[in-house]
Parts: sequence; structure tokens; C-alpha cells
Amino acid sequence: MQFAKSTGATAIGITDGPSSPFNGVADINLYAKSDMVSFLDSLVAPMSLINALIVAIGIQRPDSLSETFRRLEGIWTDYDVYEKLDD
Repeated sequence: MQFAKSTGATAIGITDGPSSPFNGVADINLYAKSDMVSFLDSLVAPMSLINALIVAIGIQRPDSLSETFRRLEGIWTDYDVYEKLDD
């Protein structure tokens, strides 16, 4: 979160409540409380919200989208986030 903010990004925290570490760091907090009593909490709803936000931002800022992904690819390469396979 702090890295994203250091690059000038608007930081959005998606968390379960105001006691989250995101509170005070994120520019915007979206609270999605979960009181599931099962042994398996589904991530479908929060991931759908995240995907919708990414798509909406991409539609509003198409020119900066490609540049953002170029920068991310560089960061992912620098930190070996993804394994590179030989062709």
C-alpha cells in the first residue's frame, strides 16, 4: 500500500472494518464485513469487486493503462513475482 502511494497512486483499501491497518494509509476505504461461520470463506465477492474497480478505472483512463502495466511488468520482473519459462 505504501509502495503504491509512493508512486502517486490513489490507494483503495478493501477490508473488513475500521481497525484494519489500511485505515489511515489508504486514500479510500471500502468495508466488506464478513461474518461467515463456515470453515471456508469465499473470495468470489471481494474479487468481483476488485475486478469491477480495475475495469472501471481502465475505462476512464485508457491512455495511462498501458503505461501502468509496463511499469508493473518491470516491478514484477525485478522482484521475480512470476517464473519465466523458456520457450
